[in-house]
Amino acid sequence: MHSGDPVERRMSSGRIRRELAVPLASMVSANDIEDARSILAVHQPRTVVRRICAGCGQPWPCVDVLYGWAVTGVFPNGRNEG
Repeated sequence: MHSGDPVERRMSSGRIRRELAVPLASMVSANDIEDARSILAVHQPRTVVRRICAGCGQPWPCVDVLYGWAVTGVFPNGRNEG
C-alpha cells in the first residue's frame, strides 16, 4: 500500500527520476550547441488567428455564410461574382 507520498509513488512506478549532477549543456559539443541554436531559430512561436462566426461559432466562413454569398452574389470584399 502507498502512503500517498509522491516520492514513494514515483519510486514504485518502476522508473526513478534523478536530477543531473551537471547541466546537459556542459556535456555537448560546440557543434551540438550550434545545431541546437539553429533549431531554436527556426522553431519560433507563431501567433495564429482564426475567424469564428458570430452566429454559430463555427470557423468563418461557415456553411450559412457560403450559402448567403452563393445566393446573393455579395462577397465580403464588396465585389460581386457572377
